[in-house]
Amino acid sequence: MHSTSNRQESQDISQEAPADGAFTRMLKRVLLKQATISSVEKLGAQYVRIRLQGDALRDQNWTPGDKIQVSLGRGFENRTYTPVSWDAAQGCAEFIVYLHGGTATCAFFDRVQPGIPLSFMGPRSSLELTRLQQPLLFGDETCLGLAAALVQVQPHAGAAMVFEVDDIVQTSQVLRALGLRDAMVVRRQSGDVHLAQVSEAILSVALPDTGFILAGRAAAIQAIKRHLNDAGVSNRSIKAKAYWAAGKRGLD
Repeated sequence: MHSTSNRQESQDISQEAPADGAFTRMLKRVLLKQATISSVEKLGAQYVRIRLQGDALRDQNWTPGDKIQVSLGRGFENRTYTPVSWDAAQGCAEFIVYLHGGTATCAFFDRVQPGIPLSFMGPRSSLELTRLQQPLLFGDETCLGLAAALVQVQPHAGAAMVFEVDDIVQTSQVLRALGLRDAMVVRRQSGDVHLAQVSEAILSVALPDTGFILAGRAAAIQAIKRHLNDAGVSNRSIKAKAYWAAGKRGLD
C-alpha cells in the first residue's frame, strides 16, 4: 500500500473523483452510512480483505449471505460485496475485494488505508445461507467472501466448493488463507469447455439433500444450472445469484 498519511490518502481519493452536486450530496447523506476502514490486508496480488469499524455497523440485522453496496466516491457508483463477518455488538465487519484489471474498483481499493472513511448501503438480503442442509457452492474469484461466510455460518455442514478462476495458484493460496483448503479450483477456459468437468465434479459429490449455490459469472451459472437440471436436480434445490456478466454492468 502507499506510504502517504491517512489524511493525505483520503484527500487524494476525493480529489480524483468528480465533485458531487448539492442534490447528490444531500441524497448521499440520507441514503449512505459511513464506517472507518480499520485494516487492509493483502491476501494475494488481486485480493484484499477490508475491515470496517463504526457506529453505523452496530445493531444491524445482518444474516450471512446478505450484501452491502460500497460507494467508490463518484456520484452513486458502487460495488456489491458479501461480508465475511459482521459483529453488530462491536460495530465491525469485513469483506473481500477482488481486484481485476484497470477498473475503478482496482484504482479505489489499491490506495485505501486504515483510517479512511468508507460509505455504504445495507446490509440487504441476497443469498440465504443458514437453512442449507448439505451446501455445495459453485463460484469464481468474486465469490470468496460468500464462501468464507458460508463456512462461518455452517462450520459443521461440510460445504463442498468449486471455483472457476483465471489464476489457480493465487486463488488457491487465498482460499487456504481463509481456511477453505478443500475447495476444488478449475482454470477458466475459452469457450467454457471446463464447465462440463465442473458439472461432473459437482454431481459426483452431491447428496440427495444437497442445496446448490451458484454465484459469480452469469454465463457459467446458466451452464451449470442447465447441467444440474438435465441430471434431475430440481430448481427448488438451487439458489443462483449472478454477480457479473461479460460486457454488462449493474449486476448484483
